[in-house]
Amino acid sequence: MTVQAIREQVNPDLHILGIVVTNAHRRRVITKQIGLEAGLFGPVLGTVRSDARLLYATTAGLVQKLTLSKALDDYADVLVRLSGVLP
Repeated sequence: MTVQAIREQVNPDLHILGIVVTNAHRRRVITKQIGLEAGLFGPVLGTVRSDARLLYATTAGLVQKLTLSKALDDYADVLVRLSGVLP
């Protein structure tokens, strides 16, 4: 319903290519449940882990200097999958 409302009120050309589950904790059952439910609305392009390094770098404005982060690796994987579904 949310996508339809946005199409009607903001952007009639909106297309959903996929879903990215963010701030995920891979050991928690709820993360798997969210991924399964999100998959009902479109392809899940990936899951991005919650990462304190990325959080701190973002709040300090130092994301460009961040070199090691599991979350950044997850975003890179999503980018690869996204390139496969882009028109």
